[in-house]
Amino acid sequence: MKKVFFLIGILLLCFSGMVLAVGNELEIKQNGYQQIAKAVQDGTDNEVYIEQGLNDTESNQAYIYQYGNENIANIGQYNQDNYSYIEQIGDSNDVSIEQKGQANLANILQSDYSGIFYNFICYNNDAAINQNGDNNWAGIEQFGYNNEASITQINNNNIANILQIGSNKNIGIYQYGNDTAVEIQMF
Repeated sequence: MKKVFFLIGILLLCFSGMVLAVGNELEIKQNGYQQIAKAVQDGTDNEVYIEQGLNDTESNQAYIYQYGNENIANIGQYNQDNYSYIEQIGDSNDVSIEQKGQANLANILQSDYSGIFYNFICYNNDAAINQNGDNNWAGIEQFGYNNEASITQINNNNIANILQIGSNKNIGIYQYGNDTAVEIQMF
């Protein structure tokens, strides 16, 4: 009888562990100097939220890699010299990056599993980068399906870049002020 309860307990642990892994959701909040946050999610209902620099911080980096299924990713960086990168490979995709203050960089890639030339089955793409001030740079690359992209940069040395290959495309770059530059490629 003890062996049966032990076996049932092990099975419950195995199945409950699998259920917890399926809903993968992650939230990271960091304060301080030179913080690095990296999230990698492989499969199903993935969501990631990274927030850096609500207090006096600088030189933070945030990286999000999501491979497959429901993907949602958000990065908020609120002080100096921050860098953000989000890569979403496959399925329902959604991205948002917000950076405020000095030498910001942000980059978004939404594609599929197929390597350098992609086979355009990425899916519901959606992306947004919003930077507010100083030496901004932003980049969005989307491959396949219901694409949508947006970059908003306000003031200072803004540069923006959007590449969309395949499917329903929708684009929007809004830069307000100073040394702006825009590059849009749609195929």
